[in-house]
Amino acid sequence: MLEAGKVTHSHSHMEIALKISWIQRIQQNSDPGWKAIPEHLLGDLGGLAFLSHCRYDINLIQLHNLPPFYCSVLKYWQDYRSDFTDDNIQIQNEIIWNNSNILINKNTIFFKQWYQNGIICMQDLLDVDCTFLSLQKFQQKLRLHDPFTTYYELINSIPASWRRTLKFTDSPNLNQISSSDSPNMNITTCSAYAAILDHFFQPPTSETKILLYGFSKESLTNVYMMPFILFFF
Repeated sequence: MLEAGKVTHSHSHMEIALKISWIQRIQQNSDPGWKAIPEHLLGDLGGLAFLSHCRYDINLIQLHNLPPFYCSVLKYWQDYRSDFTDDNIQIQNEIIWNNSNILINKNTIFFKQWYQNGIICMQDLLDVDCTFLSLQKFQQKLRLHDPFTTYYELINSIPASWRRTLKFTDSPNLNQISSSDSPNMNITTCSAYAAILDHFFQPPTSETKILLYGFSKESLTNVYMMPFILFFF
């Protein structure tokens, strides 16, 4: 299994960009034959497309027999997803499953029956006043009768900071992501490559000083050319 963490120069930036661009194909609402294998192998986590929407940590999930190609795609997507998605989404829209912030016994969770019954995001655990559903209401909604310990164990695993935020929330936001949603971003090889380069190449310190003198970023190229122009004159 690949270890999570920013890639180094020993990897090809273009190779990483190409693999990140696969996320758009994976999340598209289509059913080509190539999806069958990774979807089946990751069935215990909701499938490859659903997992790519989750806030997973590759070190906390089981990638049983998953081909190395898809392991790499998931690793690089974890590293760079913040460049393409809004990490500051509302708590109600956080996907519960495979979420590295929601741990039971130091492991992320995925309850397949709950997922199949429409329990996906935090809002599915909330009442109209953004408090957690009582066990009775939850069982009526889910139409399952798991032990009460399972429900309360999940509720107690919700981060305290999320609970505090929910106290000041008026009502659940109904815009959630499901496993069938198409991505709302355009991930191309070019955009992925640009994001990778942004992490590795920082602007020179002189650039900040030049901007302080009132120059725009668009004029920086001309500023850098000035010594050469003056030399020829």
